[in-house]
Amino acid sequence: MAMNISFRGSSLHRRAGDFRKPLRSALQRRARTCRVYANAKADALLEQAKGKYKSGDRMTAMRLFEQTLEQDSLEASQRHAALWGQLAVHASFGDVELAQMVLRDAVQAGLDFEAAQQDPAFVEIQSSPQIVIQLGRFNKQVQRRLANQADERASMAAAAAKAERRSGGSISKVSSDMDLNDLLGPSDKSKQGLDASPAAIAGRVALVLLAGVILGVALFFLGLEFMFPKGMQ
Repeated sequence: MAMNISFRGSSLHRRAGDFRKPLRSALQRRARTCRVYANAKADALLEQAKGKYKSGDRMTAMRLFEQTLEQDSLEASQRHAALWGQLAVHASFGDVELAQMVLRDAVQAGLDFEAAQQDPAFVEIQSSPQIVIQLGRFNKQVQRRLANQADERASMAAAAAKAERRSGGSISKVSSDMDLNDLLGPSDKSKQGLDASPAAIAGRVALVLLAGVILGVALFFLGLEFMFPKGMQ
C-alpha cells in the first residue's frame, strides 16, 4: 500500500513538472517579446530625437532622449546614444556643467567618449571647439577617478580579506561597516557618554548661545577700544 502511495506521489510530481515547463517557456517567450518591443520603441524614439536634433529643434530632441532613457530593458548602445544626445544638446546651448554631468553618467555606463565622437550612429556635437576640448579633458578626469576608485576598492577588499583571516570575520561585514560609518557616522558605542535627552540637548544649545552672546559683546567692546583709544581727544 505504501509503495502504491509513493508511486502516485511521484507520478503527481512529474505531472506538475510537465505543467510547469510550458508555463515557464511561455513566460520566457513573453519576456523576450517585451524586451524586443521595448528595444524597438527605444530605437524609434532615438531616430525621432536624432531627426529633431539635426533639424535644430533641440528642446524636442532633449525630451525624446529623456523618453528613451525611461524605457525598460535598454541595451547599452541605446543608453549610450541617448546620453550622448543629451550631452550634445547641452553642449550646443553652451551649458558645459550640464554636459559634464551627463558625460560623467555616460562614462560610468561604459561610454567611450573618443569613439562616440567618430560613431555615425551618434549625433554630432555642434558646439565650439573650446567646449569639445573641455569635455574631452573632463572625460579623462572621470576615467582617472573611476580607475582610482577601482584601485581603492581593490585595496579595501585586500585589507578586508586580511582582517577576515586574522579575526575570522566576514569581508562583507567589514566593508558594510566601513560604508555605514562613512554615511551615518560613528556607532552608538562611541556616543554612550553623550546625553541625548531633550532637556540635555536644550541645555547644550543654551550654553552655546550664551557663549556666542558673551563672545559677541566682548568683541564689540574690544573693537570700540581699538577704534577709539582712551587717549584720543
